Amino acid sequence: MTDSPNLKLPYLLAAQSQKHVTHNEALRALDALVQLSVLDRNLATPPVSPVDGARYIVASSPTGAWVGQTNKIAAYQDGAWMFYTPKEGWLAWIADENTVLVYEGAGWAALPGGGGGVTDHGLLTGLGDDDHAQYHTDARGDARYTPLNPATLGVNATPDVTNKLAVGSAASLFNHVGTGGHQIKINKASATDTASFLFQSAFSGRAELGTTGDDDFHFKVSADGTAWNEALVIDRSTGRVTFPLSDCDVAVFNTAGSFTWTKPLWANSNSLVKVVLLGGGGGGGSGRRGAAASVRCGGGGGGSGVLAQYETLSGLLGATVSVTVGAGGNGGAPVAVNSTNGNPGTAGGASIFSNIRVFGGNLGAGGTATSGPGGAATGAASMFTVAGVAGGAASTTGGVGVAGGAATLGAASGGGSGGGLTTANAVSNGGAGGAVSFPMSISTATGGTAGTAGGNGGAGNVSGGLFFGKAVGSGGGGGASSGTASAGSGGNGGIGGGGGGGGASLDGFASGAGGDGGDGWVVVITYR
Repeated sequence: MTDSPNLKLPYLLAAQSQKHVTHNEALRALDALVQLSVLDRNLATPPVSPVDGARYIVASSPTGAWVGQTNKIAAYQDGAWMFYTPKEGWLAWIADENTVLVYEGAGWAALPGGGGGVTDHGLLTGLGDDDHAQYHTDARGDARYTPLNPATLGVNATPDVTNKLAVGSAASLFNHVGTGGHQIKINKASATDTASFLFQSAFSGRAELGTTGDDDFHFKVSADGTAWNEALVIDRSTGRVTFPLSDCDVAVFNTAGSFTWTKPLWANSNSLVKVVLLGGGGGGGSGRRGAAASVRCGGGGGGSGVLAQYETLSGLLGATVSVTVGAGGNGGAPVAVNSTNGNPGTAGGASIFSNIRVFGGNLGAGGTATSGPGGAATGAASMFTVAGVAGGAASTTGGVGVAGGAATLGAASGGGSGGGLTTANAVSNGGAGGAVSFPMSISTATGGTAGTAGGNGGAGNVSGGLFFGKAVGSGGGGGASSGTASAGSGGNGGIGGGGGGGGASLDGFASGAGGDGGDGWVVVITYR
């Protein structure tokens, strides 16, 4: 015997000359066949520029240097093609398919038991390629298979170049793992592309939602899959919701800052535009810090912003209009120096649409040894305007804080003043925030209660939806004074409401800070 029975490796013979040639030939065969991994099994023509050591399973009807070598292993070694005949049971890894095949004696097939690859029915005893009707649409005439990293995947459906994942099912379930949540992520290459869910009838689009053509969120419907009607758009930057085809378009701006309103495309020169604006509430002042046996007044409460309504025709407005939402004023900082008056808050910002301006609430003054004025009422009441409400003024004797002004016509309310310290060093509660009163809607915020550490004023509450879904807020409560620790701070105002004043304190302890005023808002309604 000159060759081994399985791999056909040449033996060295007794007294053989040039034994290294035979030995190297055996090593070359081992290098090609041990841990067998081929690059491809579908080539019938040798590659033009193979790399040394490259291995292939020769496909049917081979040409060129591979003629007559079907199903054999072609290995490019030392600049020439070597061919090795497989034996039944040999395994080969197919690199471009990420799967393992077994040689069955007549051809290469998938491993039994779902190990990947393709099983040709013609290789199975008693079966032909056409024995199973469900496989007739497969161009290979083979069983379907799932490689480890498939380019396409069909679950009871046929994938294609566009729909690389296809599922035919009455329902699909995407469940969480463990105790966490679950996200479905749809990513697109650029803002002008589309990332969406498309709902179809007979493969014709009927509804679509997602970021279609830009980064805003769109809701669209169609009767025929060609002409689309856009029902709703949510602006990506502001959260503003528009209804392009509805009888009215409502734009809500409820974050302090500068924005742009865009006139609906369908609006004509006679379309009615209604604008409702609320200014930001004023910040409350901080309390005085002073010596024992002196009057130390709490800080004044901030006033509320002005509320106004205005109507005009679309034709009198440009395609876009600048919008400003007034920010709530800042509360006065606590006092850290002995025998020092409190710091005033800052006024609330004005809310503006085109040339329409409503003022923010006035600031609450810092507490002194004789006073702590609250923010005065802002603006004048008219058919279209509700004036801002004043904040509570601190007691001139260092007594209990005064409640903020209440609003009875739907506007926001003022903040309560902070509690003071009398010449007898008696501590005091802060004043309650002013109430908001509108049909079937009342909101209040009480002042902080006095104590050894000085109670903080309560934050302003928010009334129910009043103006086209937008609410207004009550004033913040005033902070309580303290003679043994830092005084209580004023509460922040609700939407458009004034901040509460801070409580007074004894030298050696910080006075209470004023509360911030609430931000305003702007609502623009366009009627078709």
